Amino acid sequence: MKRLVFFLYGLMAGAAAGIILAPQSGRATRGLIRDKSMKYSMDVADYTTGKAKHIANKTRGYAHTVREALVRGEEKVKTYI
Repeated sequence: MKRLVFFLYGLMAGAAAGIILAPQSGRATRGLIRDKSMKYSMDVADYTTGKAKHIANKTRGYAHTVREALVRGEEKVKTYI
């Protein structure tokens, strides 16, 4: 846990130093930050949407498998009755 906290502090310090020491103007730096944050937020949204679709499809597949097993089990029970 301590390592994570120190990593996050280092990350923030590095970001702050990068912004302060940037060779561009403040407007250009803010634009760059905005553009990159939008890109990364879109990437995260695409990734999570893809994972959610994948999980939904896997769940449908498992549900179908269970339904088939129940039908086969019901048919076996009827043959013994």
